[in-house]
Amino acid sequence: MASFDIAYNISARHEGGYTNNPNDAGNWTGGKVNSGVLVGTNWGIAAPTFASYLNRIPTVADMKNMSASTAKAIYKINFWDKIKLGDIKDQQVANIIFDAYINQTGGTGWMIRKALGDDVSFKLGMSVGDQVPRINAVAGKTFFEAFKAQRKAYYERQNNPTFIKGWLNRLSSFTYETVETLKKKED
Repeated sequence: MASFDIAYNISARHEGGYTNNPNDAGNWTGGKVNSGVLVGTNWGIAAPTFASYLNRIPTVADMKNMSASTAKAIYKINFWDKIKLGDIKDQQVANIIFDAYINQTGGTGWMIRKALGDDVSFKLGMSVGDQVPRINAVAGKTFFEAFKAQRKAYYERQNNPTFIKGWLNRLSSFTYETVETLKKKED
């Protein structure tokens, strides 16, 4: 089964320290630009996610002082465990879904269902974890490539000139390599 630590270490490369971009909905405690309090993000943890973890509205100081270990704990509980990624058989598949769920949480269920061949309209809140048995039934590389294509299409539909280049660069860093290929590279 897939390892959280492996997936986390890959995605953590894309998540830096503190940022406070007023044009990024994740920096606002209300989850939308100009909604709630602008406190920023840290380690890729959005303001609403941190507020939920703390069970209160964080301050800018809270966000700036979030430790890496706190961020990792939030990723484990609110991302990895929440959508049952530890039940996925293929590590590469778990890696790309985990990263998508971090970067574009609301669209991940839709992307999975489209990659599985479902004819679905976009709908927020679709259960990702319930799709794990179907994901495991498809060949890892086949699903990986279909999901990656759906993720790219999702980004392009967002039509967000501020973030699109970074999103696509992040996505291009994901390639499918089997465990055997990775082991050969280490030898």
